[in-house]
Parts: sequence; structure tokens; C-alpha cells
Amino acid sequence: MMGVGLHRLAAVSAVAMLLADATQAQVVVDDRPVHAPAVITDLAQDALAQVNDTAVARAEDRKTGLYRQLMELNGTSRNIRTIMLNTKAAVRVVIIDRNQSKNLTPAQEQRLDQISNTILRQTEAELIDAVATAQAKAFSEEEIGLLIKANGSDAGMRYNAGKFMAPEASAQQIQTYMVDAVVKIIKTFNEQVQS
Repeated sequence: MMGVGLHRLAAVSAVAMLLADATQAQVVVDDRPVHAPAVITDLAQDALAQVNDTAVARAEDRKTGLYRQLMELNGTSRNIRTIMLNTKAAVRVVIIDRNQSKNLTPAQEQRLDQISNTILRQTEAELIDAVATAQAKAFSEEEIGLLIKANGSDAGMRYNAGKFMAPEASAQQIQTYMVDAVVKIIKTFNEQVQS
């Protein structure tokens, strides 16, 4: 009797396992077709978003590059370079004053040149890039191209009007960059002199 009961229990267990496996297999098979289009759609949307983001970034880079060219043509970059030279001269005067001397030694002069040239070139590049990036947003690529060719167009008038609308903000932005550059130069110079 026990043998028959065990056989029945084993048979019922085996059938239950087969039914459970079949049910699970059916769920997996049924889920794939229903959810596959959603997964594919999500992947396609992500890929498309990445392509669009890359295209937008490239377009912005092109506009910024064109605006840098415009800055070279209209003298803005030259003015920034002049500010860098004036900053270097001012730093030199501050260092001489702090050292309570009349001049720097040739070694100090060389060190100051190395430090200030490195920092001011980086600051110049960052400042030109910041101005170009901010200003390029107001114009299309075509408008910037027109500005490069001539300042007589409608876009040129907007550009020229915009240059004089907020000179305090531009001066403040440049001053912030310059203060940071001066602090870096003096700090690095003092560290190297002390070591």
C-alpha cells in the first residue's frame, strides 16, 4: 500500500512540476512578444536621443568656432590679449612691491614669465571661449557667417547693439577671470620662490 501511495505522490509531484515548468515557460514565451517592441522602442529612442545630442553639440561647437573668428575680426580677442598683457604688468608691479625692491632678479623675472604666460594663456583661452559660447547662442550659424562677412546686415546691427547694452556685465566677467589669474600667478610665484 505504501508503495502505491508513494508512486501516486511521485506521479502527482512529477505532473505538478511539469505543469509548473510549462506554465513558467508559457509566461516567458508570452512575455517576449508583448514587451519586445517596447524594449526595442526604448533602445531606439535612446539611440536617437544620443544622435540628436551629438548633432546639437556639433552645431553649437561650429557656432562657437565661427564666433571666435568674428571676435578675431572685430578686435574683441585682441582686446582680451591686451588685458592679459596689462594684467601681467600689474602682477609684476605687485610682486616687486611685496618684495620691497625696485626690480626682480633675472631668475625671478624668468619664473614670473613662465608662470604668468602659462596662466594667462589658459585664462585668455577660457575667456575667449566663454564669451564666444555665450554670445553665439544669440545668433544662428548663418547670422554669424554674415557678421563675419559684413556688419551691415540686420544681424550686424543686433550684434553691434548687443556689444554696448551691458558693458558692466562684460567688464565684471573679465575682471573675475583676471582676479583669478592674478591670484594664481602670485600664489604660484611665491610658492616657487619659497621652495
